Amino acid sequence: MIRPSSWFLAPLLAVAAASLQAQAAVAMVADLAGTATVEGGGALGITAEIPAQRTVALGPGGRLVLIRMATGEQFVFVGPCKVRFSAQGQPEGARPAETKDLPLLQRGRTPVRLMHLAQAGMVMREKQMPPSGRELREEEPSLGAELEQLRPKAGAPFEERVVYAALVARFGLPGQARSLWEALARERPGDAVLKALAER
Repeated sequence: MIRPSSWFLAPLLAVAAASLQAQAAVAMVADLAGTATVEGGGALGITAEIPAQRTVALGPGGRLVLIRMATGEQFVFVGPCKVRFSAQGQPEGARPAETKDLPLLQRGRTPVRLMHLAQAGMVMREKQMPPSGRELREEEPSLGAELEQLRPKAGAPFEERVVYAALVARFGLPGQARSLWEALARERPGDAVLKALAER
């Protein structure tokens, strides 16, 4: 199975050389019903990343939700079908059954903003070693508050909550992320990936 996504860094790596773009992750699996495989990577699961120019095959009756990280676009595919993303991140092949923007990602700006906040906090800590208790209280809530503002509303679609859990896992606290994965795993008790994330 393809490794869990590290797509949060994708917008910051847009200047990669063309020879590397073919291998860059351009989409994340936010939901999957049925079976899907990616060329050269085997079976797909929730949170898996899709490299550019690799063909994804979705089995009959399957439903695959892919999030294009750099833009926040969401694509829903219904099997059987095959799709791949170009080096520029455009889907090719099967036509999606549904396309929309994921509000959580705000057209791709969210990962960059969170990365900026995380880096800013790290720099402040390095300059203020050891920081006072007051400085910690002033710095730490900024990233947490930003994540909290992104929290999906009650009843939000499954795929939106997966993306939020992934954001918290990358930029938030492990305990917070684990509780989110646990909730998602309860909804999909047979999903091995969610089970593993909930047990980290």
